[in-house]
Amino acid sequence: MQEQKFMTAEKLLAIHADLKKMGVTIYLDGGWGTDALLGEETRPHKDVDFFIEKKNLEEVRQYFFDRGFKPSEEESSTWWHFLLENTDSIVDIHVIDFDSSGRGVYGPPENGAVFPADAFTGIGHVNDVEVLCLSADYRVLCLTVAYGVITRTGYTLKETDYQDIEKLCNKFNIDMPPEYIINRKKLKA
Repeated sequence: MQEQKFMTAEKLLAIHADLKKMGVTIYLDGGWGTDALLGEETRPHKDVDFFIEKKNLEEVRQYFFDRGFKPSEEESSTWWHFLLENTDSIVDIHVIDFDSSGRGVYGPPENGAVFPADAFTGIGHVNDVEVLCLSADYRVLCLTVAYGVITRTGYTLKETDYQDIEKLCNKFNIDMPPEYIINRKKLKA
């Protein structure tokens, strides 16, 4: 039986500190990104999702390889989205290239996947350490079914996603997306 992997706050903050010392900026996404925005750890996390800039791609890969991480066999990889794992941790890395207007181009430009500049303005806290993350408005937008979710195409929302939407909307006074209400009722039925 394979041992369960968890990304604890301590592991996340060690990675964050190391990459920061290297001059690499990361923007948290996913469950840890939501929890950072909320300022509390709401549940255990299997992994950590974050964005890095394309210019830092090779040094970030090498950082993880030097610490025993290997490409995950869990899902297919591209140069702009890949999972790395070691014996007890998983990192889910998304690569963006900021254009002249501050938008984050995700993957090859011809794919047309572009995050608006204000998506990268979130500030959160993990164990009182300030971290950058996707903004609360953008996290909610990314988790709505109708949006098409740039990084989660074909992704079926889980109960934790619906909980994240509700918590973010409540904390940041964001209007509840209509499809959240409809789909949440279907999920609970």
